[in-house]
Amino acid sequence: MKPKETVEYYLNDLFAKIDIFDIVIEGRNEFHELQKELELTQSECKKYIRALTYKDYLKGPTMDTINKGEYWEFGKKIKSADVYIKINKGKARKSAICISFHKANFKMTFPLINK
Repeated sequence: MKPKETVEYYLNDLFAKIDIFDIVIEGRNEFHELQKELELTQSECKKYIRALTYKDYLKGPTMDTINKGEYWEFGKKIKSADVYIKINKGKARKSAICISFHKANFKMTFPLINK
């Protein structure tokens, strides 16, 4: 499978899981700071996750030694900020996990966007 199709397959699988089991955004300080700065509700953040496409792909899959399984990394422009998003689909029949949702600490490059 080509990289674009691999990411699309992952996202379709993730979205199907979110539709049934939801997604939990870990409540780290960086996440709460971003919410406050951009005036975002948790529900709005989940909508941004649900709207990810292959164009937002940064990196992954990477083995997740904390949550088990693997995580994938994405980036999205939300209002005035470049936002870094790291997601693990989580365990079977459980919610997916958004490990990171905060302002990017680095310049994001999107390998699947033709330049």
